[in-house]
Amino acid sequence: MCPTDHHAETFAERRKHARYSLRLRVNYAAVEHVGEHTSHSKSITKDLGVGGIALVVQEELEIGKEIRIKIDLPSIQDLFSGEDDNEALSAAEKTVTLLSRVAWCRSHEGETFLVGVQFMNLEQEDAVLLKDFLEEYKLQDGKVDAA
Repeated sequence: MCPTDHHAETFAERRKHARYSLRLRVNYAAVEHVGEHTSHSKSITKDLGVGGIALVVQEELEIGKEIRIKIDLPSIQDLFSGEDDNEALSAAEKTVTLLSRVAWCRSHEGETFLVGVQFMNLEQEDAVLLKDFLEEYKLQDGKVDAA
């Protein structure tokens, strides 16, 4: 069961890292057993930071559930050159795969859910790619998500 909005807001206040409002394409799968994954689902990000991500998903995800997330990172030029959000979502320059844990979940815009996810044990290469991408994004845009 998803917690109330109050719980999610409280968690957002405890974040250690800034989150940036970004719409990026994501694939995710629940980690069922060591090394096993369920079928992949697609999602779009609401925000992204070096410590975690908020996703808009079609299914309710259990708090504490481990998921593996694959994020397509476009070039910053492509991200800002698109006339609409769909263009920015289409071109992946790099991909990072991150082991994560669901921190909170709440209903969002009708039949979808907004899920806060905390990254766990980032591989060095993925951590560097993500940090570099966000630093470059920050220099171009700098919009920090307050939620």
